[in-house]
Amino acid sequence: DNPWVMATILGLFPPGGFNALLGLDDVEAAMARSYKADQLGDAPVILGGDVARQGDDSSAICRRVGRQAFPLVTMRIPDTMLVAARFGQEQRDYRPDAFFIDGTGGYGAGVIDKMRSTNHDVIEVQFAGKALSHRYFNKRSEMYFEMAEWVKSGGALPDDKELKEELCAMTYIFQGDKFRIVEKQLIKDKLGRSPDRADALALTFAYP
Repeated sequence: DNPWVMATILGLFPPGGFNALLGLDDVEAAMARSYKADQLGDAPVILGGDVARQGDDSSAICRRVGRQAFPLVTMRIPDTMLVAARFGQEQRDYRPDAFFIDGTGGYGAGVIDKMRSTNHDVIEVQFAGKALSHRYFNKRSEMYFEMAEWVKSGGALPDDKELKEELCAMTYIFQGDKFRIVEKQLIKDKLGRSPDRADALALTFAYP
């Protein structure tokens, strides 16, 4: 009777209503896991960058190498040029195979444009954009479900209280025959803040 199992394993249509994307047990188990560098092999280095939308939100960067996500970097900087400089520093330090940055609503456009002007290869992601799979309502939903599957199948998360709260607050609904993560504003209303850390982690699953 678990909606996730019904939809993804049994191919059945789950009941309506809001459903938790991840349970507390899932998240805590992932935060208790860790992998050494030699266990990650030649897994790609992926960065995800979420750009703050308002003064009370934080920009966040997540670095993930295969099954291991590392402690997130967060910053409250209203100047997009300074955010771009900090994002650029992360890219120089870790030389990622891909750096996905949220450009939704144009908030990250200044950061993306500045980074590209200084020869940083970044990929803009529109959360409201079209998903690669027809199963998901939009790109944001697809990224979050990919991330949740990664957590459940052995992904390792940093021990981060705020990230835990954000992941456990994330819920989804079924819109027609598609999975849809609830709007960010609803999560923000529940937490009292934007789920910036969770968004940065989800961004590392934007594209294969």
